[in-house]
Amino acid sequence: QPLASCHSPLNSALSLLHSLLNMRSSRIFVFASIAALVLIIGFSLMRSGGKTAAPAPQTQKREREGPSKSINPQAGDVFDIDEDAHDSLVASGEPWIVKFFSPWCGHCRSMASAWVDTAVALKDKIHVGEVNCQEHRSLCSRYNVRGVPTILFIQGDKTAAHNGERTVESFRAFAEKHLGGE
Repeated sequence: QPLASCHSPLNSALSLLHSLLNMRSSRIFVFASIAALVLIIGFSLMRSGGKTAAPAPQTQKREREGPSKSINPQAGDVFDIDEDAHDSLVASGEPWIVKFFSPWCGHCRSMASAWVDTAVALKDKIHVGEVNCQEHRSLCSRYNVRGVPTILFIQGDKTAAHNGERTVESFRAFAEKHLGGE
């Protein structure tokens, strides 16, 4: 259903705009009329609670495989880590590198393939995980994450921050440095 058939004020506003565009009147009059049109549409949407004729399509949240209560990683996988999984991670004493990210972050999205490749490259040495800071704010606060992406080495109570490039080679060197106990 076209937007113009949603509300009668919208119909009249669009009709007014159409007639203004067909007239050859002064620019000031046209701009003032467009401003009035914007106000009419805004008022109409406000009265309708922001609803338009056709509801916005619902997007389904993509469910990802990952730990929820316990961590039982397979070599080469990137694991979603929530608060419960984090507690298991720390208690295990096994080495992890963890990416703290937000879905809206462009840098986080651009390094996503490098992060998966890192998990594959380090599959026999270290576990690779990620924490969505929008969903798990308390976990990100626990590690004082002030910006995303943040990469941390975590093994028990030991943590170290990555400050290098966001490449597989840099992540691998970072992990191997901390695995060696330096």
